[in-house]
Formats: sequence, C-alpha cells, structure tokens
Amino acid sequence: MENPAAHRSPRLRAASLSSSIAAGLADVWHLLLALMVTTVTCLASGALKTMAGEIAPIWLTNAVLLSQLMAASRRQRYWVFAGGVLGNLAANLYVGESLAVSASYSSADIVEVLIAFAFAPRVSTVSELVRLKPLVRFVTGGVLLAPAVSGVLATVLLRGELDGHLLLNLANWFISDALSLAIFTPAALVFWTGEVAQLLRTDQLRKTTFLLLLVCIVTTGVFGQSRFPLLYWALPPIVLLAFQADFAGVMVGLLLCLAIAVSFTMRGSGPLWVFPYETMQGRIFGLQLFLVAALGIALPITATQALRNRLFRMLRDGERRYRVLAENATDIVMSLGLDGRLTYVSPRITAWLGHSPDQLIGTCLSDLAVCDDRGALAAAIERVASGEPEASQASRLLHRNGGAVWMEAHLRCVIDPFSGKPDSLTATVRNITEQKLAAQRAADERAVLQGRLPRRADGALQPASF
Repeated sequence: MENPAAHRSPRLRAASLSSSIAAGLADVWHLLLALMVTTVTCLASGALKTMAGEIAPIWLTNAVLLSQLMAASRRQRYWVFAGGVLGNLAANLYVGESLAVSASYSSADIVEVLIAFAFAPRVSTVSELVRLKPLVRFVTGGVLLAPAVSGVLATVLLRGELDGHLLLNLANWFISDALSLAIFTPAALVFWTGEVAQLLRTDQLRKTTFLLLLVCIVTTGVFGQSRFPLLYWALPPIVLLAFQADFAGVMVGLLLCLAIAVSFTMRGSGPLWVFPYETMQGRIFGLQLFLVAALGIALPITATQALRNRLFRMLRDGERRYRVLAENATDIVMSLGLDGRLTYVSPRITAWLGHSPDQLIGTCLSDLAVCDDRGALAAAIERVASGEPEASQASRLLHRNGGAVWMEAHLRCVIDPFSGKPDSLTATVRNITEQKLAAQRAADERAVLQGRLPRRADGALQPASF
C-alpha cells in the first residue's frame, strides 16, 4: 500500500521536522532546568545541616520541584520529574554521601513529591491553589501525608546513618518538610507560572517596590536586635502588602522576610534568640512556624482582595456595557428607586421629550405624566416595587415645550441576589404616539361606517377627542 507521507511536499516535511526538533529541545530544556534547580536547592538546604544536625530544618527542594510539576504541561511533567530525580541524586553525591545513602535520601524525597503531586491541583496561577477545595487537598495530601510517608521511609532506609532516636528523627523530618512545603510551594509557583512578571507592571511597580522595601526595612529592624521579642512586629508590613499587592507580591515579600530573618538568626541575632531554644534547628522551626502564620494571614486577605477587585472590574465593565447600550438605544432607558425616583435616564429622552437627563435625576417618573395619567403610572410603579415582576403602562408624558407625547413604560423589578428582595426598578420607555394616532384613525373609520361620527363640511372626518 502506498505511503501517504511520500506525497507530502518538501515544505510540509521541513515544517514537521522543525516542529519535532523544537519540541525535543523544549523537553531537554525542562529536564536541564529541573536538574539545575533541584541540585542548587538541595545544596542550599543541605548547607543548613552543619548547624542543625542530620536533618535540615528548611528543605527547599521538594517544594520547588512540586511547584514546577504543578505548573508544567502534561508532556513536560515527565522531563521535569526526570530532571528532579537526577538533580537530587547528583547533589547528594556531590556533598560526599555514598551511593546507597544518596539513593535513600533521593528515594524519600521523590516519594514525597509524588504523593504531594497526586493531591495537588494543576494550576496556572497561585490564586487557583488557595481556593477552598484545592487548598484542603493540598494541605491534607501534600503538607501532612506526603512528609509523614517520606519521613517513615527515610528513617527506615537511613536508620544506620542518622544519629539520635528514631521518632525524634522522624518528627524533625516531618516538621521540616511539612513547613517547607506549606511555605515554599506557593512561593515557587509565582515564578514557574510567570506571575512574578506582574511585579514589573508600570502601574504597580512603584507601589509594590515601596511595600517590598518596607518589608525589608521592618524585618531588618526586628531581626537586627536580640534584646526584645519583637518577632510579630514583622507581620504588619506583610499584611499591608497583602491588602495592596497581588499574590506574586505577597510571595516575594514573604521570601524576602524569610531570607533576612534566616540570615540574622544564623549569625546569632534576632528575637528568636530571646527565647530559650536548645538548638538552632528549633529556632529555624520556630521561624518557619511564624512564616506559616504570616502566610495564613496574608493569603486569605490577598484572595479576598483579588475577588473584590475582580467583582469591581465585572461591575465596571457591566455598567459600561449597559451605558453604551442605553445611550445608543432608540427607546429611553431609566433606572428608578423603589420610590419611583429616577436615578439614571438615557440621553434619548432629550430627543423625545426635550428634557436633559441630568435635570430629571431625583424626579418621580409619575410626575412627568399629565395629571390624568399620573395615578395609573404611579400605581404601576408601586405594584412592581412591591414584588410584581413587571408591568406596562401607557401614559402621556409632558414635553418640555408644554405638549404631551404618548409613551409606554415597561417596568421591571431588580431583585437583590443576597436578600432576595426588590432592590430597584428599570424602565424602558418607547414613543407610541404613531400607534395611538393610527388606532384613533381606525376607530374613527369604524365610527363613520357605523354612522356614529359626522363628517365636516369639506368631507373630512370629524375627529374624536384624543
């Protein structure tokens, strides 16, 4: 059977080959990036072992690799995972561990990442992680279950290498990895998803830079002294950042706070030295607990502010679309309070009734009708304001020049979505003068045919009152 690919043009074959090469290069890039980042974070975290014993109190690697997997596409995840495994193993070998010990550490870390990844949501922004259901899954599976399983595995595989009691090593492993996953997974996500680039936006750059600088200054002041327990005075600038910045700004602020705090604490300075910790590991754990508390305060505030801003944008866009439609409609569009007073009138009223829209704000719609029609229009408004879904009423509205124009107002009730009660009214008012005249002429013709309406001397119909 003839191969269809043989009939492809050279241009199509070249394009297909270029696409395959580009995809292959992208895969290699993700593998190398994961390998490099995992190696660097392993070495950085491992440097803390010299002051904290056999288990590092801050373990960046698993959180960074987990966040990279969460942000990667389905095709890229395999390459990211392979790079993470190689990077973890290479870092352990580089610091002089034997192959067996390196494999044991790497196995425990990879099992932790796989379990956490099974529970973690696939996200494109940090805001997707802090929603209730994804957050509960991440905390339950990623922050609690995964470190517990990997801790048991590590203590079993390394029982001849770790000093101290088995349960103490397990507790230290669990606390270190759980706190690190809780803090650094959302922080690393802002880099892998590209959200950190939002900090460079022109409209936000100055404000965000000032707030981040404030975080650095206050954190330096708090941790640059060891006389007073001022630890929680580092919280106000982070809370202010949460109110004013987006998720990326908050995560960067927390990372800056942690970097400054760890730097001073390692050099024997800061409020954590006021408290009687027995080991440096205990101080770093205390610092991470503080950061988790700060994260627990800042993220809900930022999420609420993001939701509020999104609702304001939707409201503003909806109002803009409403005004564009209202101002270009052939009918008059009005908004009224439950008392029938106008709160908005579209410009079309000038063409039909001669009034300026701004002059009518606060005026009762029924007051625009002639005296004989005001009662019926006011009754229709009251019915709709009392909960009737809609009503229509034909009335003669006064023109600015003193005449009257037949207009039909179609009234609708706007229900408040929270209380379920009437909130306001809308009215669409159209000119029905031509319809009224046509109906009157038809009625006059019928009256002539029935002999009830006389003709004038010139033969024209004698019109009935209108």
